[in-house]
Amino acid sequence: DLGHNWLRVTLRGKPPNTSAIGARVELQAAESRQLRVVNPSRSYLSQVELPVTFGLGDYQGPLLITVSWPGGEQSRHEVPPGQQRLAISQP
Repeated sequence: DLGHNWLRVTLRGKPPNTSAIGARVELQAAESRQLRVVNPSRSYLSQVELPVTFGLGDYQGPLLITVSWPGGEQSRHEVPPGQQRLAISQP
C-alpha cells in the first residue's frame, strides 16, 4: 500500500443484465475526469474483472460518479474521498 487513494465500483444492473455489461462509469475529481466501461472481455481467451477501479493518487476532495446504464438511464452519486469500494444499483 503506497497510501494513494482509489475507488473501486461494482455495478448491479437490472435483469437480465445484472452485471451491467456495457455501462459507462465516469468519475470527476475536481478538474480531472476518468472513464471506465464495464466490459468483461479483452481479447481471445482472456477476461477482465467486472468492477472498475479508479486511481486517485493523493487527491482528497469530493468525487462525483456518473453511471450511464445499458438502456440509457443515468444516475449520479457523490462519494467522499479515500480508499474504498462502492456498490451502485441501477435505479
